[in-house]
Amino acid sequence: MIHEGLGDRSASPTIGGMGRGLIAAAAAAAMVIAAGQLGLGVWAGSTIGGIAVLAAEATASIDESEDEAWEYFDEDESFEVNEDATLSPAPEAEVAEAWDLFRRVAGDAIIVEHVESFVVGEDEDSEFLAYVRPEVDDRWALVVNLAFDDPYDRAVTMIHEYAHLLSLNATQVDSDAEWNRCGETWIFEGCPHEDAVITRFQDRFWDMYGYDVPDGIAGAADVEEFWTGREDQFVSEYAATSVLEDFAESFTIWVLLEGDAPQEWGYDDLAAEKVEFFETDPATADERERILAGVSEDLYG
Repeated sequence: MIHEGLGDRSASPTIGGMGRGLIAAAAAAAMVIAAGQLGLGVWAGSTIGGIAVLAAEATASIDESEDEAWEYFDEDESFEVNEDATLSPAPEAEVAEAWDLFRRVAGDAIIVEHVESFVVGEDEDSEFLAYVRPEVDDRWALVVNLAFDDPYDRAVTMIHEYAHLLSLNATQVDSDAEWNRCGETWIFEGCPHEDAVITRFQDRFWDMYGYDVPDGIAGAADVEEFWTGREDQFVSEYAATSVLEDFAESFTIWVLLEGDAPQEWGYDDLAAEKVEFFETDPATADERERILAGVSEDLYG
């Protein structure tokens, strides 16, 4: 699965003064897109708060993940992640700045354990700011489009991408397990462990939907139908596309609210419960303060 960043860089709202729609749009920082030639099904093409979203679920072999079809903007340079979370070869200033931001969001420990490479490009014609994709040996690549360098958008994007890494890394998901042995929670990345954070999120917030959940070949109409009437259960329409995106969207909102009650920002009922989930879950409870300590200046200047 590939997860990307914001598709519209025309505005960079801050938390102050934002209502539910704008904060959800600002935090809609993960999208998933799949190439038809890989035989992958597009899930949705829609707009969330003025941000164009193209969503799809993707499966591919390692060989396919290295195919140019998995590149959603021109990728110019690739850097290997060293044991101290630095890059080889040593990057120039612009690349180093983007990588430093991700280090401040994710922390060096999880990067060293789970991130194989940092890939950059510069493509003004692309809709995508960033994405993560699986690489060999259960490791991941972070890919960033340097053509768009708004500090706020990039920081929000990095937080969302970190949420995917946090919930899909090898300590959380068995990528070699057969899908029909996954029990209640199956995702394209493999089978989440019973004690995985995404399993807890699934059990609490998604099991109740049963067969109503859009599947991997659902189109925009299917996702919209699932979301309609459940608006108060999600922080954004895009979060309704899958448990993974709901997790990442809700996590990003939780960080951006900086400890405010979600109800203060218009999130009620199940949407508020999802945001509050991260407050006490053992995998995430300490993450907000750590992330904000590293990126507050990027978010708010």
